[in-house]
Amino acid sequence: MKRFIYTFITLMLLASCETPFSLDPGNVEPKIYAFCVPGAEDTTSIVIEIARPVGSAKEYDRSEAVVDFRINGERQEVFFNKGREHKNLPRDCFYVTRKMFPGDKVSLEVSIEGIKRVSSSTIVPDYPRETDFVIKSKEGTRAEFILSYTDDSDDTYYAAAFYHKRREYTASYEHTYYEVIYSGAEFDPFMSSPELVMNSMNNGNGLYFWKNSDAREKGGKKVVTFGEYISDDVKYGEFSGTDHSYEARIYRITEDLYNYYYSENLAGENYFNDFGMSRNNPVYTNIADGFGILGGMASRSHVFDTTSQEDDRYLPEVQ
Repeated sequence: MKRFIYTFITLMLLASCETPFSLDPGNVEPKIYAFCVPGAEDTTSIVIEIARPVGSAKEYDRSEAVVDFRINGERQEVFFNKGREHKNLPRDCFYVTRKMFPGDKVSLEVSIEGIKRVSSSTIVPDYPRETDFVIKSKEGTRAEFILSYTDDSDDTYYAAAFYHKRREYTASYEHTYYEVIYSGAEFDPFMSSPELVMNSMNNGNGLYFWKNSDAREKGGKKVVTFGEYISDDVKYGEFSGTDHSYEARIYRITEDLYNYYYSENLAGENYFNDFGMSRNNPVYTNIADGFGILGGMASRSHVFDTTSQEDDRYLPEVQ
């Protein structure tokens, strides 16, 4: 028996477990990646990148791209944000300053010399209806950020982002800090287990996505719940203290945009990604002959003040 085991181990050591493959991509052409979400903000950024085959040393100047951006068939003036000229926009992106509204039809074409032209189109969706944002504070635990809205459709899609505003003041000084909140795995549209947690937008905001049919229903409205710690206002004296408030932005988004981020989430759920060996790049695209996404978005915003109950400015909706 021992002889058999030794022989087996020897054969295993001599056997090759290698699987040869070639890194030569063959005759692969570079492609344009485009990312644009019209309707999300007053200024619409258009991020352009070049996807080059492995081993390609050719450089492309993105600022030389020709960007044809149209709203309801009317061509818009497109600007380029060189470096960080405008800090609120992505670095070296194109942008359009015209505000868009629900129902606007948007088309995008991008061409760069030596690369095949790409194109796409979308429609800015309607605003979320009858939205509300409530914070329920629980003693010794995280507070509940509760979003509600009205929508009885099964094929509509939503996203949310939260922001924390902290104002520190004295008799002679005042400064305001504004930051995005990453609620992480506390997001639970099914009230049972974390689902569809994604936090990737070109501007770095934490966005969380769900399909309307997956949100629970309560009192004739759709409800989704997030968990997050909150801070009450503090007074250090008559003229000094810290004020806190929270903002919720509720977005209605197109199906294409939802599929783009959902595919990114799925791509990150693999063994190699846990060790940093595989990036969670989205695989869904609606950019013809290229990569990326052109997806519409429309939002409502609610600001919630957590002023202390002892203060005259206390808002009674803190429950």
